[in-house]
Amino acid sequence: MKENDTIMNAVQCANYLGLSRSALYRLSWQKRIPTIRLGNVRILRFRKADIDKWLTRCTDTPQ
Repeated sequence: MKENDTIMNAVQCANYLGLSRSALYRLSWQKRIPTIRLGNVRILRFRKADIDKWLTRCTDTPQ
C-alpha cells in the first residue's frame, strides 16, 4: 500500500490536520471534508490522498 492509499480513522486524521476530533466530526457532518462512511454513519474513515487534495484546495482559495 502506497502512502497516499493510507486510510485514517478519525483520531489519526484529526492529529494529521491538527484538529480536535469534534471539529473533524463537525466538518464531516457538514460535508466540508472528504469522508468515507462505512455502513453505519458513525464509522468514519478518511483517505489521506483525499485529505491532501482537500487541504490544497482550501489553502489555494483566496479569502
